[in-house]
Amino acid sequence: MQGKRLTIILSISIALSIAAIILVIFLFLHIRNRPPRMPPDLTGEWIQTDIDGLDYYHIASVRDGLISVYRYRPAYDDSELIWIGTCPPPQTPKEPYKWDSENRVPHNQKSIYTLRNDTLAFRYEKGLICFDISFNAILKMAVTMERWGTPSQFDNPQSPNNNISGEIAPPDEIPAA
Repeated sequence: MQGKRLTIILSISIALSIAAIILVIFLFLHIRNRPPRMPPDLTGEWIQTDIDGLDYYHIASVRDGLISVYRYRPAYDDSELIWIGTCPPPQTPKEPYKWDSENRVPHNQKSIYTLRNDTLAFRYEKGLICFDISFNAILKMAVTMERWGTPSQFDNPQSPNNNISGEIAPPDEIPAA
């Protein structure tokens, strides 16, 4: 009787060991064949996500190592430059990706809304670009932007985002880094 139990226990142990070896091999092959995660590409157009109740919102363009941010007023179909600064591309897929953008606004392009800071801190995480702006000691705002053309912008048919067309173009003359 004990010999039979021992045989059954031994058979179960061998079956479990074989299953464990197969599982380890499967996991190894699955992990090895998975493509590596790439750093995010921030290039493109961006639009502020939290615009309810505002008569303006922020739009941005990232290209050629620079980020340009504008204050856009849809009622007047005009925009004011608030920032042009460096935007080094992420080198790893690790998030959050943070950088201090160095001011590159040409003196002849400054307006009342242009930030005068030497640097502006940006953060990219989960598909969003975030930064804080302050025009004076009273008006401070946290801005969150998503890539232009993402589905959430079109959830609300009354959203001012649906009235936007065209491409954001940064000023032609941007000083070299």
